[in-house]
Amino acid sequence: MVALVASMSAARAAEWVYTVQPGDNPWSLTERLLAGIKYWPRLQSHNHIVDANHIPPGTRLRIPVGWLRRTEVTATVAAVQGAAELLRTSGTPPRALKSGALLRTGDVVRTGERGNVTVEFKDGSRMLVHAGSELRMADLAAFANTDLVDTRVELVRGRAENLVRPLTGEPSRFEIRTPAAVTSVRGTGFRVNAAEDATRTEVLEGQVGVQAGAGGARETAVGAGFGTVAAANATPEAPVPLLPAPVLDGLPAVVERVPVAFTVPTQPGAVAYRLQIAASPAFDTLLYDGSSDATLLRAIDLPDGDYHVRVRGIDARGLEGLNADRTFTLNARPEPPLLSEPAPGAGVMDEQPTFEWAAVSGIGRYRLQLAKDKDFTELVADVDQLTTNAFATPAALPLGDYHWRVMSIDATEGAGPYSDAQTFRRVPPAPQAASEVNDKELTLSWPAGLPGERYQLQIGTDEAFESPLATIDSSEPSVRLPRPPGGTYYLRVRSIYPDGFEAPYGKPQMIELPSTHKPWWLLLVPLLFVL
Repeated sequence: MVALVASMSAARAAEWVYTVQPGDNPWSLTERLLAGIKYWPRLQSHNHIVDANHIPPGTRLRIPVGWLRRTEVTATVAAVQGAAELLRTSGTPPRALKSGALLRTGDVVRTGERGNVTVEFKDGSRMLVHAGSELRMADLAAFANTDLVDTRVELVRGRAENLVRPLTGEPSRFEIRTPAAVTSVRGTGFRVNAAEDATRTEVLEGQVGVQAGAGGARETAVGAGFGTVAAANATPEAPVPLLPAPVLDGLPAVVERVPVAFTVPTQPGAVAYRLQIAASPAFDTLLYDGSSDATLLRAIDLPDGDYHVRVRGIDARGLEGLNADRTFTLNARPEPPLLSEPAPGAGVMDEQPTFEWAAVSGIGRYRLQLAKDKDFTELVADVDQLTTNAFATPAALPLGDYHWRVMSIDATEGAGPYSDAQTFRRVPPAPQAASEVNDKELTLSWPAGLPGERYQLQIGTDEAFESPLATIDSSEPSVRLPRPPGGTYYLRVRSIYPDGFEAPYGKPQMIELPSTHKPWWLLLVPLLFVL
């Protein structure tokens, strides 16, 4: 077994110092504080009291902790998030754990895969029991009429974050047992992870000692900002620095989409990252707690409001680093509509295009913005009194690139976030081809576009071009083809601009070719050769 103990001398840990008040004597002190009347002579002898009836007030008496009278106490469930259950030692079936419940010695707390529980002990110390954990109250006790406590819990599996508060009376014990380690601390902030392979301890405040075996081994100090891994019945690893707090300057102050997600910068030495979200800056109860081996950290759906986010890196040993905290405001409602027309990246030939989006249930008003730039500083239109899910521009749009977005406006919630912006390009009408045909060739030509512009021609036997006979790329505004067999054909042309943008095809054109009285398959051979 590996033991982690607070840095205090054995003598200091074994005795409590009491300051004599007026009227105190060995008999009254024994009755109020000690385990039995037999201890009053020992108290007098241990402190070299000459006159038991006249002990000067202010005298400091040393009392061995083993003489003090222990009483059973309870811990309080300060908060419950998600699923958690309580198992009593009486053998009764598990029951749902609720905030305010009192925990006694022998009780077991189990958290679900998305749940966490905050337990507050008699001395004010708190433990945040993470999801998928099991915690047993091994011994909850205090010493009568003192501010000393004796708290021992067993983290059977899972993770816990702890804030053990210093007491005015000394010594008290706060001990966490895991299958691989015993952690005894006082006035320290630390985390414990009881995994199957080992116990991982990360110290955030104060100092703990790591000791291998049941006793006798040399103690290794683990200070704030360091962590260690202790496998069962093995010497703990030498303490290593925890990963520094990641830089979260790039995280948004306002989040407009759910489920909540953050992208954090890659941190040297981190193989994974932990994300926590809480309503309080103390993070004493968690609304979300999860980890990912990617820098995109996805959380859950939350109501709109103000939140606190915490991120830390996880190294290859499984030790979690120092925390980085930020605040953010979630403003995701009412949800924005889904944009439909113009489609993303579309080319629009209409001079006065119509914008359409999906109607949002319960929303009676929308706001649309149309801009020349992606930051929407060069607005072309800003209309906030739209009562339908469509808008037609009142004037012709010049050729060029545009960006548009829409927000929902609710009568009670007010304005929500904008939709993700979509882009489109106002383009001139597609070229219309003229055809010339003779016994050997079909020539198709159309007006030339801008310098560097290319073209794409399609020929098919159906107006929908579900199975085109040919798709031909050309750098010139004309194409010469072997004459196809007689029949009805459809053709359409589109422009491909120098920057690679593909404009939409123009309207299909129909041409009729008379029969040549030659076998049709012979005429198709040269056409297929061209394709």
